[in-house]
Amino acid sequence: MKILDKDTIKKSILSKLSIEKSKRCSEDTLIEIIELILYRLRTNRQWYYSPIKMYLQESYSYKTILYHFHCWSKLGIW
Repeated sequence: MKILDKDTIKKSILSKLSIEKSKRCSEDTLIEIIELILYRLRTNRQWYYSPIKMYLQESYSYKTILYHFHCWSKLGIW
C-alpha cells in the first residue's frame, strides 16, 4: 500500500518541509506521517479512517496526521 518508498519521501518531500527542532517526532515517524497524508490524498477518505496502525509503530491518532498536514498547509509548503 506504499505510495512512495521512504528514500524518495526523505529526499523529495521531507527535506523541503518545515520541521520544528523539537524531538517530538523522529525522522522515521515523520516519513510515516507523510505516507499517511499521501494515502489520504490519494484515497480521499476521511482522516478518521486513515490506516494509522499499518504505518505508525507508536500510538498516534488521526489528529496527529491532520495536525501536521494543517501546519504544513498553512505555511504553504504542502
